Amino acid sequence: MTALAHTNTASRPSDLRITDIRVAEIVGAPFTSALLKIYTNQGLVGLGEVRDGASATFALMLKSRLLGENPCDIDRLFRRIKQFGGHGRQGGGVSAIEIALWDLAGKAYGVPIWQMLGGKFRDKVRIYADTDADKPSGTETGKRLKERMDLGFTFLKMDLGLM
Repeated sequence: MTALAHTNTASRPSDLRITDIRVAEIVGAPFTSALLKIYTNQGLVGLGEVRDGASATFALMLKSRLLGENPCDIDRLFRRIKQFGGHGRQGGGVSAIEIALWDLAGKAYGVPIWQMLGGKFRDKVRIYADTDADKPSGTETGKRLKERMDLGFTFLKMDLGLM
């Protein structure tokens, strides 16, 4: 195998430009989510999830600041848009754009994002399961925790709040 075997020869990263940003709603999954798509002049599409049920409107408001830009210039573009994010739900739009930019850069250079972000760190990642009770009682929370433990989860999250 040659050194260039994994190079994306269909992409010219220095000439790559953002041409459109759209959102697709994902329904029918365990929860509704929005998937942001950044389109380019070379046919590459970057994907990013609008997290935590945030409104995709916040992400689309940033479109005018990104059209015509090179998506591989992630740091500069992120510095331009991060002021429109925050700790609340509006941060989901900025987050989705950053994820989509990384996805595009990885596709343009033919390199997995995990390598672009510093390489392999561990072999396994411990995930958690949420109890997701709408109005949890102690009994309902306990029942949901037991269900997740029966599925093999050892790291569990509970939203206790005021009951």
